Amino acid sequence: MWEVFVNYNAKINVAMIDSFNGHIDLAKTNLHPRWMWMYIPVYLFGIWDGYRTSVDLNNVYLSAERENAPFNTYTIGTARIFLTT
Repeated sequence: MWEVFVNYNAKINVAMIDSFNGHIDLAKTNLHPRWMWMYIPVYLFGIWDGYRTSVDLNNVYLSAERENAPFNTYTIGTARIFLTT
């Protein structure tokens, strides 16, 4: 929820749409710099969490491959990873 709140107040999505449509100056005026500074840690956490999750899933796969064990499948949701056996 924090990411949505900061993203909304920084107007990041509005600026992205403006820049995709070629209105770079309008995108610059729509952004709120103070809110953008708060978005940077959220963005970096998302990158780190995605990397950490992929490393964990790769380690589980490699362990199952090495031991010739059955590999459980996973369902990735918005809040966590669900084990589906």
